[in-house]
Amino acid sequence: MEDNATHLYLHSPEATRWMDTAELRANFHSDQLMKKPGLELIYWEQDRTVAGSAMPAGEEVVLGGWDKIRADYFCQRRELGILNIGAAGSVTVDGTDYPMEHLDGLYVPRGSKEIKFSSKDGKDPAKFYLLSYPAHTAHPLKHIKQGDIKPLELGSGDTCNERKLYQVFHPGTLETCQLVMGYTVIAKGSTWNTFPPHTHDRRSEVYFYYGMA
Repeated sequence: MEDNATHLYLHSPEATRWMDTAELRANFHSDQLMKKPGLELIYWEQDRTVAGSAMPAGEEVVLGGWDKIRADYFCQRRELGILNIGAAGSVTVDGTDYPMEHLDGLYVPRGSKEIKFSSKDGKDPAKFYLLSYPAHTAHPLKHIKQGDIKPLELGSGDTCNERKLYQVFHPGTLETCQLVMGYTVIAKGSTWNTFPPHTHDRRSEVYFYYGMA
């Protein structure tokens, strides 16, 4: 696999304390995902996180081995969460096809060797968001359909943060090593779900924003 990934580095609280907006964006933000057909990856040193996108527009997109994680195949020592934010497509894992409608999720465990992405219609492609962390063991692969997820109702219109949280990969849904993954739908008239800016000592968080003006 070609190594054209963005590499985001670790920074101490003392260093980030004095960063202005441009410096924070340069060190913690990337806008390369879902920009063009094919595979795009971001490697973040925090928890050895990999975020990415696979957008097959005609030909299959293959997620293979990668020098940056020193692996013969991507999930050799990692688990992978996949969420389709585009049109219908499918993910093939070790020869088995999993049809993926809009906002379907697929958990791919450690040890899965062959991972391929395809679109039902290359002119209206599937858009697969990827998130991966190291894994110490393998848990069962699971396909989660969007209609099977009951959202949590959070916030209120009075505080401009009314939203629905869909927990796609979560302890109540399936067992993973580290990965927790979901998506939030913000109600009309609401404007935020992560204010004030904050950090977590016990975990890293990656946000992918899409479908917003």
